[in-house]
Amino acid sequence: MGDKPNHQRAFVQRIFARIPADAMQPIVDELISHKDAGSRRLGWDVALALGGELRVKYLERTLREAPTNFKTVALQRLLAERKPQDMLDLLLEVADGADERLAATAYEALAPAHRLPGDSADDQGLRRA
Repeated sequence: MGDKPNHQRAFVQRIFARIPADAMQPIVDELISHKDAGSRRLGWDVALALGGELRVKYLERTLREAPTNFKTVALQRLLAERKPQDMLDLLLEVADGADERLAATAYEALAPAHRLPGDSADDQGLRRA
């Protein structure tokens, strides 16, 4: 679906949103585990197009199992939807991964979540007048 125009992707996403999660999940699971690489790519595309809790589940799974180009999209969407402190374990896992770009994005997201009082110049009374 990534090669389709935006209006076609939006239409398909609206359709997926109407299909119950219990009907979509087995379809997506079969596609992403298919032996054909094209079917797997379609499965990850569909997974990223889902809505609701099923989408969050597949976003996390995408970060662990999908090809790199899908992982980048998944991480960006997760960071847009959730606070870094709500997914520390997942961010640490991504930061420890082999993909340097994903790791850098995860580290950037982790930095504010681990900031302690006294770390910033404002907390140390070093504000500029």
